[in-house]
Amino acid sequence: MNTQSKGEFILVDALRAGALCPTCGKAVREGEEGMICGRCGSLNHTSCWKADGCGGYHCRPDRAAAMESGPADIVITKADLSGVSQLPPGVRHGSAALAEELARRETRWSVMAVIALILGAGALGFSLWNFSFDTNPSGGGGTTVLFLFSLAGSLLSVVVGALSLAMIQQNRELKGNLFAFAGMGGGIAALALTFIPLWGGSERPVGGVKFDMGKVADTIRTAEPRIRAALMANVHIRSGSGFSEGTGSGIALCNRDTFTYILTNAHVLTLGEEVDTLAALVRKARDVGVTFFSGESARATPVWLAPDGIDLAILRVATPPGFSPVIKYQPNRQLSMGQRVFAIGNPMGLNWTYTEGVISALRTNRYGSRDLTVIQMQTPLNHGNSGGGLYDPEGYLIGVNTWIYAKTVSEGLNFSLAIDEFFRVLEPEWAKILTLPGIQPAEKGSDG
Repeated sequence: MNTQSKGEFILVDALRAGALCPTCGKAVREGEEGMICGRCGSLNHTSCWKADGCGGYHCRPDRAAAMESGPADIVITKADLSGVSQLPPGVRHGSAALAEELARRETRWSVMAVIALILGAGALGFSLWNFSFDTNPSGGGGTTVLFLFSLAGSLLSVVVGALSLAMIQQNRELKGNLFAFAGMGGGIAALALTFIPLWGGSERPVGGVKFDMGKVADTIRTAEPRIRAALMANVHIRSGSGFSEGTGSGIALCNRDTFTYILTNAHVLTLGEEVDTLAALVRKARDVGVTFFSGESARATPVWLAPDGIDLAILRVATPPGFSPVIKYQPNRQLSMGQRVFAIGNPMGLNWTYTEGVISALRTNRYGSRDLTVIQMQTPLNHGNSGGGLYDPEGYLIGVNTWIYAKTVSEGLNFSLAIDEFFRVLEPEWAKILTLPGIQPAEKGSDG
């Protein structure tokens, strides 16, 4: 028995109840008699104390000798216990309480995650609008400005979303993982929609089918006489390179000296961007190439741009050996609603394609101070038809196919600028160069 420890007799109250007796290891109950060791402050059952003395760590016989020279390393005295207050009812402590406290602190949203969500939603919405409701002319896939804007917004939403995820992982007080992932997803989807028109503008048909240009030439030579000249006059135009590449069509009007002059849409050359001067057109129209029905290809140069934002331009290209276009043109050719017409062009890389339809309406569109006739027709057109010719049943050129409405919001809404309007805005010096039968040089300053 350890006789060196002195204790204090107490009746165990609610504060001390539940403490484990160091001797027997059982809990001391409220109202039970107990002994508090004066050396180490341990609470013992009275019966255990009387039998063995204090069973505390520092008071056990094997530790008593070490305690002779001084007090225990850790001693809880009666004075210490008197300063302890009981926790209010319902208050938890320990690891569970710490977890609850951390959960309560995780209520602050990550600002960057919210920004990523807004950017991703905005980029996706803009790309959907630009993709689904695109009324750009049929040869290009949107302007460079719109493309760059959509690209920048998409990339920014992905970057901000990734940064916000990293911050949330490092700071447990932040939340917003779902917002960050949604912003990144919106940015990735917007990127896909941004590049789809560029991929679609290539010359590869669906399924990767490749066509032999020699076979194309043979097919044209054996076509019906009324469409043969129109097919031979059609050219395939490619502008730009890589992702910034577009394709369209053109009409070889005539040869002059060693050059062939080709009529097309300006937007085919600029990939949809608007220009108001010939110098600007030359800057934007990079790496323009022309392919003739016989298979010869050559670099082309823009030499004329229509005034007042009219979407027409003329290319000059070296004449291939043996090529001589024969375009049938008659001024003021009769046009009427319901009249059958056909179009020649290069839709979706399916070069030298004939499609047929009817004139749906004859409309007027204002360009600057000019009111020009526009032919609305239900003739199947697709991207790549821009700049190609529209012809009446006898093979006379009556228009230049200029734009279509997006297939996702319309069907059969295609438009062609009447060819007479082109000759009305053509300057006299150019009318002399483009010596087609029936062309009457316009007076300088005349607005037709």
